[in-house]
Amino acid sequence: MEFQKEKYKIKVEFKELAFFSYFILLLWAFCNVFLGPEIKAIVKLQYVIIILGLFLGTLFIIDVFNKKGKLFLTKQLIFAIVIILASLILSCIGSFNQLIVTIRVYIILGIILFYLRYKDIVHYKNMAKLLYWAMFLFILYNFIFTETLNSNFYIPSLMDKNYTGILVFLFFMLSLKLRTLSGLVLSCFYMFFLTNSRSFYGMVAIFLLLKFFRKNIIWFINFLHLRRTLSQFCVLFLGVVILSIFWINYVSVNPLAHYKEGLNDGSNKMRFVANVYALNKMKDDPRFIYKGLGDHIKETLGVASEDYSQHTKVMGVRLVQPHNCFINMMLKIGIIESIIYFCLLAYLLDKIRSCNNIEYYFPYIINACFMHSLLDGPFLVIWTFILILSQESELGVHNAITK
Repeated sequence: MEFQKEKYKIKVEFKELAFFSYFILLLWAFCNVFLGPEIKAIVKLQYVIIILGLFLGTLFIIDVFNKKGKLFLTKQLIFAIVIILASLILSCIGSFNQLIVTIRVYIILGIILFYLRYKDIVHYKNMAKLLYWAMFLFILYNFIFTETLNSNFYIPSLMDKNYTGILVFLFFMLSLKLRTLSGLVLSCFYMFFLTNSRSFYGMVAIFLLLKFFRKNIIWFINFLHLRRTLSQFCVLFLGVVILSIFWINYVSVNPLAHYKEGLNDGSNKMRFVANVYALNKMKDDPRFIYKGLGDHIKETLGVASEDYSQHTKVMGVRLVQPHNCFINMMLKIGIIESIIYFCLLAYLLDKIRSCNNIEYYFPYIINACFMHSLLDGPFLVIWTFILILSQESELGVHNAITK
């Protein structure tokens, strides 16, 4: 008896794979935001995303050879692969830590774009409900079991009231989109009783402004030819650079006000000094064109110690890492790699925003100019999730800011 050998081929079902990978990405983001730093250090959460990315990459290569999958090698995809590979080669020349961070941030964008290509609306709305209740229970738990509830409240895993404000603002937008009264009540309780974060109130103010004056603001954006995200990134980056230089040369030279008693206080001076210091550091060291510091920015700048008295002092204030997502990313992975990254991010955002959801988009982007780590990690994942959800009722809408 002869046994005929069967030829086995792996057929990749991209729709199911996209849902699975995106669910893992959301779970990763949730764990990064809600787990304490000790636990995150033990489980090395960044490697979860890297392993997932390698898994998806392997399946992609298998499917290309099988030529039976649903993924097509378009010119755009080939171009993106080429520039990403070039960026990774540059990161290899830089340092291992820089390479790890570069791989991580690219994989996050890749998974989101992968999901957008094959997303299922029913599954997505189920994930939205799951994320809502997870965030609701986590925030409520911290409200109940925190010893002191006052205007300086912060969630222990975030270790900062401003980043706590970011999380609650994201939850507020999610609650508003899902029309859940319990989430809006919890958000308003935080807004009125548990924070004095200027960034949080600024985002809420911009959100309401965009909500009520949508047509006027869209007209103004079109008038300035700022429909595309990449052009908005350029304007915001240049605006922050000019503002930082102007502030430390013409505003903070005057006597500083007490904290939160005026705009010209020590907190704002620290932010703008950090931006200018980082820009000068990159200008003085040409290697930053391709080389970054990875996750070791604090150590390099001399601001890693928990004892603030040991931190580097510049222009009479304590140095901090740049509180600007664009400058911070340049320090992390290098200037060329950052330009590539933000071009890819701009492409992603152009696909998930429209004239119907600008209030979910601009408050976060503007705040990212004054805080770091909002455009490259867990917060980015949650925010883009809400942006996609805010577009679900406008199926088929043009991707640009206007039709």
